[in-house]
Amino acid sequence: YKCVRMAYQRRDIDDKFRDEILALKEGQYECFIKDEDIPFEYSVVRDGKNAVAWSRYLSTKRNTGDEVNLNWLYERCLQEINDDWKIWKEFLSWRISLLNDCNVEIYYKEYDKVTGLFSKCLSSPCRKSKDLWIMFFEWLIKLRDLSRIKDYLVEALLELPLEYHQEIWKVLVNFIAEVVLA
Repeated sequence: YKCVRMAYQRRDIDDKFRDEILALKEGQYECFIKDEDIPFEYSVVRDGKNAVAWSRYLSTKRNTGDEVNLNWLYERCLQEINDDWKIWKEFLSWRISLLNDCNVEIYYKEYDKVTGLFSKCLSSPCRKSKDLWIMFFEWLIKLRDLSRIKDYLVEALLELPLEYHQEIWKVLVNFIAEVVLA
C-alpha cells in the first residue's frame, strides 16, 4: 500500500511538473522550449539546484547554435544556482566569445551587458573565485576601463585570500607595463 501511495504521489508530482513545463512552453517562453527539451525541462524543474541537469541541458542547447535561446537558458540556470562558478565562467566565456570580433564603440551596449554580468557574478557567492576575478580584469583591460579596474581591484583584494593576490597583480602589472607605460 505504501509503495502504491508513493507511486501515486510521484505521479502527482510529475503532473505538477508537466503542468509547469507546459505553462512555460505555451506561455511567453514558447519560442525557447522545444519538444526535444521536455526531458531536460522535467529534470531542471524537478530539481532546480542540480548543476549536472542544467549542464546537460546547456550542452544540448549549445549545439543548436541558437544564441538567444542559449542566453535565456543560461540566465534561467543562474537564477536557480548562482553559486556555481563553473557555470558562470562558461556563460561569461561564451558571451565574451560572441563579442570577439565586434567593435567596442558600435556594440558598446553588448559590452556593457557583459560587464553587468560580471558585476552580478562577482556579487554572488562566486566572488571568492580567483578565476572569475582574473577573467573580469582581462575583460576590463580589453575595454581599457582604468577607473573600473581601480575600483574592482580593491574589491578583489578584499574578497580573495592572500595567496591569490599575486595572480591578480600579475595580470594588472603586465597590462600596465605593456600598455599604459609603453
